[in-house]
Amino acid sequence: MTTRHHEQLEGIQISVEAGKLKEASTIGCPVGTTIEVQDLFFNTPARRKYLKTQAAETGQVSDLLSRMALARPDVKFELRLSGKTVFHSLGTTLLKMPLPASLAMKMSRACLRLITRANILPLEV
Repeated sequence: MTTRHHEQLEGIQISVEAGKLKEASTIGCPVGTTIEVQDLFFNTPARRKYLKTQAAETGQVSDLLSRMALARPDVKFELRLSGKTVFHSLGTTLLKMPLPASLAMKMSRACLRLITRANILPLEV
């Protein structure tokens, strides 16, 4: 994790491995907090048997970040997998920002399901 408060000239960087503090130091960095997670379940064989495919687990994390981004539009969220950005929010307080296309599609499908279940519109979704 790297973090710097806007009133500070330098930030702090910490590394944690297997739940233990590995390193802590001051560092020049931009204002804000960046948290990077790698090999989250590397030492938990009991959990491994309950893990789904990488795509399913990534989908769960992406869904969680989508919800967090909707709850906190002022915070920038980014999910990268193997160096490729798979989710990104802008971190803006502007309320008129358009919804990401994937989220808009999910919301459209959910609205159609609700309309269909309420027998307002006889559609098969």
